[in-house]
Amino acid sequence: KTVRNYNIRYEDILRIDSKKIPLLGFYKILVTAKNVPYSIPVTWCMKKHKKLFGELCVYAKKGNPKVNISKQLIEYYKKKGIL
Repeated sequence: KTVRNYNIRYEDILRIDSKKIPLLGFYKILVTAKNVPYSIPVTWCMKKHKKLFGELCVYAKKGNPKVNISKQLIEYYKKKGIL
């Protein structure tokens, strides 16, 4: 696979979907943004991925209050106290 660099502002994020494995939790979120023809995956392989997923949701919500975030993701981070 090739490495790609994306310069997307939080205001341009339209939707954040999550992929979850029952025993392991969230392993990937998919970010859909304006002017990007496909969803951008953010995987569990990144350092401190749980914190990254939560902060991405918080900053996307601040930048675009109409952003559509996965219900499972919202419930999980409300329990953790991040959202």
